[in-house]
Amino acid sequence: MPALVVWGAEDQLISAEAGRRAAARMPSSEFVLMEGVGHVPMEEKPDELIRIVLPFLERHSLERQ
Repeated sequence: MPALVVWGAEDQLISAEAGRRAAARMPSSEFVLMEGVGHVPMEEKPDELIRIVLPFLERHSLERQ
């Protein structure tokens, strides 16, 4: 199953490196680091997050057809 791991570069709770390691352990995953974002990308930069998530969903929904 494809997975998109989106992480805030300024996350003070869980480091970006932890996110990279988590993504590396998941087959078919993609890691995206959002600059200027902390622990809650969906609240801090929702428009930017949508620009990351929608293409991922479109790519993988076409694969399932």
